Amino acid sequence: MHNPIIIGGKMKVDKAVYFVLVCFVITFSGAVAFALTPEEILHNTDIVRCPFETFVMDADIMSPQGDKSFKVYSKKGESILVQFLKPVAEKGKLLLMKGEALWIYMPGTQRPFRIVEAMRLTGGISNGDMARLRWSIDYDAKQIREDEKSYELELISKNNRATYHRIEILIEKQSFKPLRAKAYLQSGKLYKTIHYTGFESFSGKLMTTRLKFIDHLRNEEESQLVFSNVKHQEIPENYFNMDDLPGLSKTLAEK
Repeated sequence: MHNPIIIGGKMKVDKAVYFVLVCFVITFSGAVAFALTPEEILHNTDIVRCPFETFVMDADIMSPQGDKSFKVYSKKGESILVQFLKPVAEKGKLLLMKGEALWIYMPGTQRPFRIVEAMRLTGGISNGDMARLRWSIDYDAKQIREDEKSYELELISKNNRATYHRIEILIEKQSFKPLRAKAYLQSGKLYKTIHYTGFESFSGKLMTTRLKFIDHLRNEEESQLVFSNVKHQEIPENYFNMDDLPGLSKTLAEK
């Protein structure tokens, strides 16, 4: 027979029952302590999308409107310079994302001018899909659901400059890989579905390298965005200075 335990001089609890209760409290407290917030989940996913503070990579787009090639220079995921390489007619164009501002420089002009992230770059791919590699900069996160294998988050834009008004993202639980994103217009209409179909390891860090965009406003038109040759390296500060873009355009075009 189990001996009872006196609690507060009043309540008697059987030792075995007390032991079970203590184990439950410890287990529950541990689960709560280690549960990730939506912001933490999004942060971990952003690391898979943009694993290095500073890096350079190649980017290629394949769409019904034709193929395009770029060189991307990224610093802390917040400052990004996109150099247009192909087709040759677009060589010298530069896209600069710095903070919340997005600029484009056209060869032969004196200064860059402001554009928006949501503007189409080509096919079903927007400027922000290339120039903004971390969701946490532009969106607040809310958890929709969680199961043994995945998280699903709802991202709401912090301002009207974000690429999309609202996004629902499916994330692999073990690796924090983004698996699928559904982007919605402010009206609530489904705009695009993005499938994250390829991942590669660079210097021991996993990164999203292949994305398939389905544009629901263009008869389910498909476009592919592929990242390759990712190299962790320092980038000169003038690459992210708006006033230096005209001279930088000439310098990079000659390389």
